Amino acid sequence: MFKIVHQRPPPPLPPKINPEIYINVDSSSYVADLRHMINNPLCADVQFHVESAVFHAHRVVLCASSMLFAKMFDVQQETDVLYNEYDATHSFMTVSKRLSRGGHVVTVISCSSEVKAATFLQLLEYVYTGYQRLERVSWEMLDEVELLGQLFDIPQLVRHCHYFRTCNLAQARKTTAAVRGRFCDIIRNRFVNHMCLADTRFVVNGVNIPAHAPLLVARCDVMAVMLTGNSFCESRTRKVNLQDTSTEGFLALLEYLYTDSVPFSKTDPIDLLVLADRFCLPRLVALCEQHIAREVETIMKLGDEDLDLIGLLLTAQYHNAVQLHAWCLDIISSKFELISCRREFALLEGEDLAYVEKHQYPSPSYFEEKEECRKAVEADGQGRRWRIGRCSVM
Repeated sequence: MFKIVHQRPPPPLPPKINPEIYINVDSSSYVADLRHMINNPLCADVQFHVESAVFHAHRVVLCASSMLFAKMFDVQQETDVLYNEYDATHSFMTVSKRLSRGGHVVTVISCSSEVKAATFLQLLEYVYTGYQRLERVSWEMLDEVELLGQLFDIPQLVRHCHYFRTCNLAQARKTTAAVRGRFCDIIRNRFVNHMCLADTRFVVNGVNIPAHAPLLVARCDVMAVMLTGNSFCESRTRKVNLQDTSTEGFLALLEYLYTDSVPFSKTDPIDLLVLADRFCLPRLVALCEQHIAREVETIMKLGDEDLDLIGLLLTAQYHNAVQLHAWCLDIISSKFELISCRREFALLEGEDLAYVEKHQYPSPSYFEEKEECRKAVEADGQGRRWRIGRCSVM
């Protein structure tokens, strides 16, 4: 006779869920930061006298938006401004220079009576932001804004006025996007790590990197305090020494501040993350977190299991990358069996260790059930598979 012996199979693994990248990046404040520079005397190096009003402005922004100012300040040169260009006289303005209280050169531009103060403020808003809220202006002022666009050699503003006058708002929006892209390209190519119009110097590992205080102050609160606060020597010397960072990382930081884009291909994202935390730039921190998480995810999909996820977790924790830290905890939990056998796992402690052990995959209950199954198999002495045995014939 035959006897069928049934062995209980081991419990099936629960379905594995790979943690998604849920890193949130705040919307850009770039346009708002530049708008805050309009008529702001902080780090201003240009004064416009229009009717009885005085408007403060910044050469680096004017030159990126208007070819007239680019020629006036000679931004094509790799050296500083050719000051004899200040003495030029135009049909609608006269240009001179003077020293500010801080000893910096200020360009004074006096406009003729055909330029109106209210209209000129509209022009400045377009120069700084690439946006023009023309729906708030009268047709008469629209004509005046278009005339200023012609006088100051800003053809994109002239086109914008034309599109608005003809109610072609879709084309006006396209023009706005193109203007902002062109502005950032000019800023990147002519001013990032270029001496032209530079008034600040960073020394990074012995390398001199020129910079522009108006953009730095507008985009970064830490640099604003450093370059304008009375208690910092950098506000007087405009020279900043930086240690414990790479030149490539700092240049990437500058490009982000100047253009709102991040050149991850030019630097190590970890270096940039450290700098972003150092200068209190939470949006840049989030962009770095997102980029690093995507890189890690790509590497894991290729089957590379040698990533130091514990090291990345600790780096994120130390430099306030809260979202990357949380994502690393979920990844480590999902790969608990593999990572818990590594030497660096001993570096986990406190709340991090408790979280990983609580959310590990497979869960502790699975291992308990698996162990019970193993003990039952040993007690029955039948092995690990369902088996058909043959007993002796009586």
